[in-house]
Amino acid sequence: MLVNLAGVAVGFLLQLFLTNSLPIDVYGTYAFYVSLTGFSVVVAKFGSDLSANRYLPSIIESDNLKLFNHFNLRAVILVALMSLLISLLYALLQYIGSSSLVEISFLVFFLIIILFSVSQYFCAVIQAIGLSIYSQSILNVCRPIIFLGMVLISVNIYSDSDISSVMTMYGISSGVCIIIASVIIYKNLPQGAGSLLNVDKRVDFSTWLKTSASLSLVVFLNLIVNQFDLLYLGISGSAIDVAKYNVMLRVSTFVQFPTVAAGLVLAPKIALAWDKGERKKLEQLISTIVAPAFALCVLIALAIIFFSEEIFQLFGGEYSINNSDLVIVISARLINAIGGISGYIMTMTGNHKDAIKVLVVASLVSISFSSLLIPEFGIEGAVYVNLAASMCWVLMMSYFVVVRTGISPIFLIRKVKT
Repeated sequence: MLVNLAGVAVGFLLQLFLTNSLPIDVYGTYAFYVSLTGFSVVVAKFGSDLSANRYLPSIIESDNLKLFNHFNLRAVILVALMSLLISLLYALLQYIGSSSLVEISFLVFFLIIILFSVSQYFCAVIQAIGLSIYSQSILNVCRPIIFLGMVLISVNIYSDSDISSVMTMYGISSGVCIIIASVIIYKNLPQGAGSLLNVDKRVDFSTWLKTSASLSLVVFLNLIVNQFDLLYLGISGSAIDVAKYNVMLRVSTFVQFPTVAAGLVLAPKIALAWDKGERKKLEQLISTIVAPAFALCVLIALAIIFFSEEIFQLFGGEYSINNSDLVIVISARLINAIGGISGYIMTMTGNHKDAIKVLVVASLVSISFSSLLIPEFGIEGAVYVNLAASMCWVLMMSYFVVVRTGISPIFLIRKVKT
């Protein structure tokens, strides 16, 4: 929890530095490309990081080094090929004249995607090993600090950084994280000789690949639910609108931090408990986390609302916001928090198909509402898109968790009849 909190704090300081160092239109373009990178990386990883959390704990427990390397090598090759495919698609969109994709070259974009994807996969392996604190430290603390340091040096030397150089540094910071993660994995490798013969079908690579596809789709749809409004605002609106809305989203992210941190830490434990049939243990894990996490979410939300003027002044005078828009976005975050860790429960217990059904509906809500509201109302339309998609996601996902597992992810409902 402390590592994740430190990561949020470092990320917040990074945004403060960027908004005060870059022109608002450059920062807006940066925010758009970070959002685009997020969508691209999810596709490039193809769910390999989530599959690592799902299957590697069992492999590590069996102390099988050959099998461990077998899966990781193929996962990295898959990530590299997917990164190349996505980058070629990006180049094609540039060629046919997409006005939103002219700031960064094909090579820079490919560098960002492959380095970011591999770094996230390696950190997932570290988490599967049982070293969650290192995994979260690398992604949420080390990478932003490295990126911040490079941008700081660039601004001081050249006084002005264009979006291409900023995004290049964004990619390089992930490359440094790959090196750090590789060292940690090497020092914690399984020691057993093992064999690839008679592999349990639950962890066979073909099975892993099928699971990865389902998990990747879940995460991609989840990203549409939570970030398509920002991406669409970048396509149809101005860079300045994107900059302001991104700052609002970044600040509101603090609200949901407790439940997100809890989910990241508990994901491998949920998978192991479910595989072993330890339902009571799983219920205890969830019930002891969700209620305290939501209480913290409410306290954070109230603090942001009461001190909103002081908080947004930190980003600069150009980043003024409408308080009613902020309240709506924070309400969406609280709705997500109420559902607790329902998404993690669905994916870690093998209920990918039901999770996909929920996210397909919520994604359609996000896409349709974005196309209707954002071109006409800009930021004001985007906040309502965010709220509608969140309500749809939480209600449906929580319902399916109860139906499929008999466990309530919502702290207000402790007992479920099965």
